Amino acid sequence: EQPETSRNQVQTEQDIDQPVARCTRQRKALAGTSCPSEKAGAEGTETQKVAPLSADEPLASTSATPASEVMKADSKEASLYVDGNGDKYYMDNLPDDVLLMVLGLLDIKTRILIERVCQRWRALARRLWKAQDKLSFTGVFSISQGKPLTVNILRAILQRCGRSLRRLDLATASHMLDHKAVKAIGMRCPNLEHLDASGVQLTNSSIHQLANRCPKLKSVLLRDCCDVREKGLKRLLRRCKSLERLDLTDMYEFSGECFNVEGLQLRHLALRDCSGLTTKGICRMATMCSALTHLVLHECFKILDVDLLVLCKNLTALRILGLSRSLFHVTSKCVGDAVAHLRHLEELDLSHNRTVSDVSMATISSGCRKLRCLDLTNCENGITDAAMVHVAKLPELRHLKISYVLKLTDAGISSLSCQGHLLTVEARGCTLLTDRGVLALVELCRDLLLLDLSGCVEVTSEAVFGSVAIVAERSHLLTLVLGGTAAEESDVSVDGKGKLKVDLSNYCMEIYAPGEMSDMDFDYDDYWDQELYDYEVDHQLFWDSSDYEDDVDMVPWAVMLPDELGDFLENITDDDDSDEDFAQGEEGYL
Repeated sequence: EQPETSRNQVQTEQDIDQPVARCTRQRKALAGTSCPSEKAGAEGTETQKVAPLSADEPLASTSATPASEVMKADSKEASLYVDGNGDKYYMDNLPDDVLLMVLGLLDIKTRILIERVCQRWRALARRLWKAQDKLSFTGVFSISQGKPLTVNILRAILQRCGRSLRRLDLATASHMLDHKAVKAIGMRCPNLEHLDASGVQLTNSSIHQLANRCPKLKSVLLRDCCDVREKGLKRLLRRCKSLERLDLTDMYEFSGECFNVEGLQLRHLALRDCSGLTTKGICRMATMCSALTHLVLHECFKILDVDLLVLCKNLTALRILGLSRSLFHVTSKCVGDAVAHLRHLEELDLSHNRTVSDVSMATISSGCRKLRCLDLTNCENGITDAAMVHVAKLPELRHLKISYVLKLTDAGISSLSCQGHLLTVEARGCTLLTDRGVLALVELCRDLLLLDLSGCVEVTSEAVFGSVAIVAERSHLLTLVLGGTAAEESDVSVDGKGKLKVDLSNYCMEIYAPGEMSDMDFDYDDYWDQELYDYEVDHQLFWDSSDYEDDVDMVPWAVMLPDELGDFLENITDDDDSDEDFAQGEEGYL
């Protein structure tokens, strides 16, 4: 056994005033304090001999530095920062406001971890959370790395910052989230205004919870939430009176029945790939959403002449309209007559529609004088040089897409050049264009910033040489995209004055090339299955009739004028979905 005299003291040639550190960390913390034995060792005297101590043995208390002081020194060393001049700074000396600015730059995961450092940092982290008004999980959680965002993690984060949160984006971390995530949002985020729940596995019940708990919502994005039905969306529209933006992309069974709500304030509505949209739904949207300024109806295959007319005659405030791949059953004349009613229209997307023709563009150009952006990509059946004459009459047009318009020649481009104010022109795969048309466009459109000629096989290096001379005295840079053309890479060089940039990237899609299309023998008429369409209409496959058993039967919409439609829809009531159930409380939905 160790002698009694060696249990609480160290036997040395002379007494020392410092305790013996038990671990390397404590020895480092005490390294700055000198002791007599160390001084003696430095002077060549005999080094002290230290007797072993047991693990549970307390440190000597006589003239000893307390353990708390040792840990404080250790913590101080950890927060030490030395700059390039050798000056020392300690994080603990920073005022709260400065430290908050530093900690505010941390990502979500690290911000949670710093709460374990000390009580001060935990308090500062909580202050940061309470001031958090935006929350996005982009680049934070990854399912591919086995670290997805789960409902439990989301619940813990919202517990810290939910009440102050105004904007929440779950789109990039929605893989493991379901209806429980929306319940957590509803219970902890009463002031939420913007929610992107795209990809989250939502149901009607979860949408009910969201509508009841978050009535201040202004923007809701529900892309690819296929299990949400009309009743859930109707509750959302009815409860969230301030809702201005709604995105229902890829909701294939959406029919539009949910818009039968008075007082809607919607401004932005996106219905991409909503192939179940019906005539009845379109009529309700046209009459109940009269404040719309942005409407996207891409790949809504069932739109008919009467549908487009009702939309454009009622939604006269529209500034942006997208109809890409949606006009299979609309005539060329109706396209022009309907769109021409939109006097305030600034952006129009008619891409990938064979029914758009020169006649359509003549009417649109006379009615939509404020157009700034026009997309006629792949309208290869009816658009010719004659359409460019009409397009050139649009005084505000700045951005034009005419890619894969196979009948477009130099004559059409020359007519377009007379407009003179174009900033960007995209003309990919226009195989009849030559250097002559390109140079006319570059010369007459003096503000031109981008000209994309990818896949225009008749364009050569002469277009580059001519453009260099034309833009030499201009104050801005012009970018020419010449990938897939006859321009030789060896002949292409950047203008010495830096006013012309040549990009040899090829953005032309081969599927739209004339040779590829002929080899495929592709016909747009074959793309649409009329028998399947008739079957779906007869059996109403795209909406659940049980939700609207009290609705009146379908009426002959085609013979009713917009005013008559509005009067008729005002008389339609939904007693099964009245506001009386809200008085019963939220227990039925939570």
